[in-house]
Amino acid sequence: MELKKVALPLFLFSGTIVAFVVSLASQNSDSSLNISPTTNTSKSSSQQKVDQAASTPAQLQKLSVLPLRCIGCGKCARIDANHFEMSGSKAIVISSTNLDSSKLTMAIRNCPAQAIVLE
Repeated sequence: MELKKVALPLFLFSGTIVAFVVSLASQNSDSSLNISPTTNTSKSSSQQKVDQAASTPAQLQKLSVLPLRCIGCGKCARIDANHFEMSGSKAIVISSTNLDSSKLTMAIRNCPAQAIVLE
């Protein structure tokens, strides 16, 4: 019995490459067709980078206030005095530690000018 395998077109399904392999077996004049799905989990390097970026949480490293955008309302300093204070008519960052605190998150969300940047 002679066995031939033929690969059909690939399909991308949820980040997994799926190919259908057709096995053709021939015995004298009788031939049968066997179709079975196979998956290829090897991904391109760009797809691996995208998957890695999506699976690892972003590392927050820098907290800043955009001075041209800040309107000087002082909400950030009132909500989170550990990270912000008012200097004249603008808010400034006084600490870049504990960047995952709930008060910092609240200050960023409540800034009416969207002047606080965490990157």
